[in-house]
Parts: sequence; structure tokens; C-alpha cells
Amino acid sequence: MKKIAVTALAGLILLITADTALHARQTRVGLGFGLPNAVLVFRPVPWEVKAGYDFTAGKEYVFASLDYRFVNSRPIVEDIHISLGIGAYTKLLLPDDDSASVEGGIRFPFGVQYLLLNDFLELFLQISPGLDFYPKPGFSNQPVQVWLGFTVQVD
Repeated sequence: MKKIAVTALAGLILLITADTALHARQTRVGLGFGLPNAVLVFRPVPWEVKAGYDFTAGKEYVFASLDYRFVNSRPIVEDIHISLGIGAYTKLLLPDDDSASVEGGIRFPFGVQYLLLNDFLELFLQISPGLDFYPKPGFSNQPVQVWLGFTVQVD
């Protein structure tokens, strides 16, 4: 059951990102570390997709998010930029007893980026408060998602 759910989620993310990338002005890829523990970042501007896995024993889950950045990498001081957006996320919880469940909601990502090497390398910190809407409205056990990571420009 877990393998089928993870495969279906990965396929959906790939379909969404492939279509989005065809219309992107700039594309970045990278890694983020924090909550969840590790995420892959795919950013066909102005969109951002994250997919990751929380490795915490007994609390494992697969994470995916899709954000629209309406303020994207706006410079505030030379190589320091900010971003602001709105998006959706989902978590596929994978307890040990094989009874997978799903959570989902909206998020409001705020990011600070430091660009290096003529904008090729980006170091970022992103803080994303969010609200669960599924299975019921309210704060999740992780009301703020935080990542520290990097991306590189690929186009």
C-alpha cells in the first residue's frame, strides 16, 4: 500500500512540474533541509514544487507542496532577495501499522535568498505557516514549515 501511494504521489508531482516547466522563465533545482527533514526543490519561476520525506522514526510521512510566488526573488539589498507566495501542501502519513492517511492544506511561504556566482547558486531560508483543510480544518501538528537549503539555476 505504501509503495503504491508514494509512486502515485510522485507521478502526480512529475506531471504537474513537467507542464509548468515548459512555460517557465527561469528554472532552479535544489535541496532543502528542515521540517520535513529533506525536500527536493523544483522551481520553474514563478512556481515552486517541493517533495520530501520525513525520516523521524514512527512519524514518517511523504510531503509535497506547490506554491505560486507572487513576489519572486525581489532584491532588497544587492544579492539578498525576498519571496512571498501562496500554495497548497499534502502529507501522506505512513505509520508502522500500514494504515496510511492524508493531510492537506494551504501555506504562505516567505523566503529570503542570497544569490552567489552571478545568480547561479542560491542559498535560501523559507518559513511557511500553514493551515490544514483536510481531513478537518485547523492547525496541524506542524503549523510552520521551515527549510534551509540551496538551488542552482539550470536554464
